[in-house]
Amino acid sequence: MKKSLISLSLIVIAIFAFAISVSCNKHNNSTENNEVELMLEELNNFNSKIFEKNNMERLYDYQSNSFSESLTKANRRLIVGVAIADGKFGWKGWKYGSKAGAIAGPHSAVVLGTLGALLAGTVASLVAYDKLNGGELCSSVISPLTPQDMIAVRDLCVDREIQSPLIEQQANDVMQSINMPEEFSYTLEVGEMHNAMAEVIMDRSFVIPQVQRDPSWEEQALISSPQFLSLYNEAKTEADCTLDNISGLDSILLEQIINLFCEAYSTCYDSVPDVDYIINNYISTLEGYNALSYEDKQTVYAGLSVVAFSSRYWYNND
Repeated sequence: MKKSLISLSLIVIAIFAFAISVSCNKHNNSTENNEVELMLEELNNFNSKIFEKNNMERLYDYQSNSFSESLTKANRRLIVGVAIADGKFGWKGWKYGSKAGAIAGPHSAVVLGTLGALLAGTVASLVAYDKLNGGELCSSVISPLTPQDMIAVRDLCVDREIQSPLIEQQANDVMQSINMPEEFSYTLEVGEMHNAMAEVIMDRSFVIPQVQRDPSWEEQALISSPQFLSLYNEAKTEADCTLDNISGLDSILLEQIINLFCEAYSTCYDSVPDVDYIINNYISTLEGYNALSYEDKQTVYAGLSVVAFSSRYWYNND
């Protein structure tokens, strides 16, 4: 009888513990869902205030994750349109690069996420810029560039003993102006290298080495990824300044955040302080909620870094 009571007690305890576990999971899921909704509402309200201030109609509905059907024209304001192209391909480049490196561990995921965002984002910005300026750069310089060629350009920038004064000035400006959380400060390196590579390619005097070093095993994992290669080739041919729905990130929440940011960013009138204001507001809002994983924040902040640096680069070249 005593054993039966003990057994029954253990069963009751197990059932009670399971019930508590289910209840806690439901509570945690409810809390997470509430955090997500509050965060999206805050970002959405911020956008509404910006559009109201500029006497403009909203372009994006985050609940349906869709832009207005009337939004068909490319954004002709240079730094806004080109940096939107940067962001669209940079965000996907980070995501696909991270996937290619994830099998080898967190470090490789960051390395290839950075490289993916850098290669896809830089090519996209150059192509988008060129489409606003006659298309000569694409046909003569960009079209032949393979991902391995772009890695060679990156190596050239890394190997330079003296940083370009302009790029150094832009880097210092971003460091002082963008309130990037310390644990994600390394994402700013993506934007700085983007500008350095764009400067080299725009100079048109660079020569891709005919004999290139063999890619590292991490680089090979990226440039042999069918998903990344498809994105890279799309960037070389399809990148433009059109503001449209970003998809394919395997996370509706990430897509909503990035689409909301691009909508807000479209209100900037070639003003770097306006760009910084929007980026800092988004960072502050995202940091105020426990709605995103560390990996998702990496993806978002890497794209914001590219946009911050790209805006300064194209503003200087306008």
